[in-house]
Amino acid sequence: MKKGFKITAIVIGVILILMFLLPFAFRGKIEGIVKSEGNKMLNGHFDFSSLDISLFRNFPKASVTLNDFWLKGTGKFENDTLVKAGEVNTRLHAIVLPDGKTNWDIMKPDSSTASEPQESGESSTFRIKLQRFVIKNMNVVYDDRQSAMYADIHNFNALCSGDLGSDQTLLS
Repeated sequence: MKKGFKITAIVIGVILILMFLLPFAFRGKIEGIVKSEGNKMLNGHFDFSSLDISLFRNFPKASVTLNDFWLKGTGKFENDTLVKAGEVNTRLHAIVLPDGKTNWDIMKPDSSTASEPQESGESSTFRIKLQRFVIKNMNVVYDDRQSAMYADIHNFNALCSGDLGSDQTLLS
């Protein structure tokens, strides 16, 4: 009985230690992959100061946090920051130029879908399901120069969840 209890305690201890150490061991590699893949997919410059991974925060699911995240435009929007999010503040600046070009149209075209249209019924392999997305004290500027609309919102708060991987996106 004592021997079985010791073995169980040792196994649980080793698992807990691995759950604590593994995020530190792979943080640099994962951080590099997130930055390079993010910039490959976007027509913009995406960066963050650090990445935190926890296997405890939302157990049994992994939790990934980007600290001091920002996304800048390119071309006509080179000097504009679309999104900047840190621990203290979040700022969103959406711009529509008179010719209809927007600074949030940042996804690079998928070369495989440009040459071969997807057959109906075929689903995308990319799926993101937000369980909890919290916005606290965000400042939002919407500057639509084509429709002559402007909104400047301060201290916006929201709690969102939803499925971003389907053909239609639903945020609650």
